[in-house]
Amino acid sequence: RRGRASSEQREGGATKVSLSPPPHSWAWGRVICLEREKQEAQRLVKSCRNLCAGVAEELCFANKALVMVRRAALRSLLHREHLQYQRELNHGGKSFYVERL
Repeated sequence: RRGRASSEQREGGATKVSLSPPPHSWAWGRVICLEREKQEAQRLVKSCRNLCAGVAEELCFANKALVMVRRAALRSLLHREHLQYQRELNHGGKSFYVERL
């Protein structure tokens, strides 16, 4: 038994599988091309996700800025209306009650 090789040993063994065909093989070139296309597609998907995340973040900041601008405009409007109302009261001889501490 020692002198005879089993059928697995003669055929190269079932456990060892060569994943790299000869470098000049057209089939190997096709495999490399398909792999690169797959990687490029994955890169495009990832870049689209990153772009969407960036746009979402910019929209969030834009909304916050818009809220701040609206608040400032409303405060300014309220202050102007208050001054106008105070002038009208002063013109009629009346005034706001202001408690002094």
